[in-house]
Amino acid sequence: MRKFRLNAQDTEDATHIAVSLNRAAPVLESAALFNSEELDYLGALPLLPTDLFGHSAPRLRLLTVDGFQHSWPSLAKFSTLVHLGISPYAHVAPYLFRSIRPGPLAMPGSEEEGLQPFLDALSNMPALEVLALHDALPLLSLASISTPRSHITLPRLRVFNMTDYIPQCTLVLACIDIPPTTEMRITCRLDVAMGGGSAVIVPWLKASAPARFAGRALSVKDWHGGFKVASLDPADLDRDIDPPPSPSPNASTRPYFELGFECELGDSHLPERQAVVDVLPLDAITTLVTRSEYAILSAKDFFTLFGACRSLRHLVVIDFCGLGLWAALTLEYMDGTQPMFPVLECLTFDGVDLNDNERPLKKRLIDRDVAAPGTLKVVRFFDCDLKRASLKKIKFPKVIWNGSEELPHGEEEGEDDDDDDDDEDGW
Repeated sequence: MRKFRLNAQDTEDATHIAVSLNRAAPVLESAALFNSEELDYLGALPLLPTDLFGHSAPRLRLLTVDGFQHSWPSLAKFSTLVHLGISPYAHVAPYLFRSIRPGPLAMPGSEEEGLQPFLDALSNMPALEVLALHDALPLLSLASISTPRSHITLPRLRVFNMTDYIPQCTLVLACIDIPPTTEMRITCRLDVAMGGGSAVIVPWLKASAPARFAGRALSVKDWHGGFKVASLDPADLDRDIDPPPSPSPNASTRPYFELGFECELGDSHLPERQAVVDVLPLDAITTLVTRSEYAILSAKDFFTLFGACRSLRHLVVIDFCGLGLWAALTLEYMDGTQPMFPVLECLTFDGVDLNDNERPLKKRLIDRDVAAPGTLKVVRFFDCDLKRASLKKIKFPKVIWNGSEELPHGEEEGEDDDDDDDDEDGW
């Protein structure tokens, strides 16, 4: 059998079947083991045998395990693996997750297995190209981060995805020499009250950020349950800007990098975001993508996080553009003598409702032009809610609506617009 797929519908079946997976599999190339029952109780996950496939699967290239517990030594013999995905708690009901798998800091001293068996297993997988670990490591305390550990190398790794509590994420990133060409998505679960905030991973990020972010676009997204920073290729955002910003020559060859944080309700505040953003090369960032829905709201918040982005030329605002951002972009809130992003050339709105009854968009853009005369040259709108009459009043060298410089068709006359009497502004 070259391909094997197990999709158990309930935990009892999964437990009975799992114990039988201890026979040698000399021709097996792909194995996918799924326990698809959504757990809504505090029961134990089914356990794979310690001698999985009899420790003999010399042709195994792909192994995916969802909804099962395992021991890392049981995987150490699979040296031919190219793709490994482990997600023991994939089907645990979200509201019970922390009850079934409590935060590492809530159980100090509970790391019976430790990280070394995990590192030993991966060190025997030199061909690994794709690695996905979702709550797949043993519990670790915060103190374990300072324990000296061996380093391993995965020279062929192309994609690395990981979700876990912050001690696990920090230790794995510190112990694995990840190639600079690897695409990475890391999500850390925070426990700020117990000392497990985003600052734990800052030393690693500070050392890695210059290579991951220089010459790239920075994306910062903030929502009720967390936030993330990512490194993007500016070319993906700037195809219709003339002239486009000039990234470093090798920017487009660098891989996607994303570092996210899941927060409990009490952990969703600005200092957690600031600790992360402060170590990024903000002075070199020319493109910023922002989506702010929860903690980054006031003008002071924006200045606190992004005030150092003084070389920014392109700002992309996704889903929501609040009063705080407008105040930071104009003279309503001043940090020193300049508005935020003093050399901004292009402003992009994506999925934003811009029908502001308090102050029309035209007036807000005039306010920006007064704050930074002549700098803003391009305004772009993608999938935005904006009256056509309001759009027609915006006068810039280039106004782009859904990728085109042609304005949308529709009623030209008779549309109500609150700023019809503002011709004295010269627009």
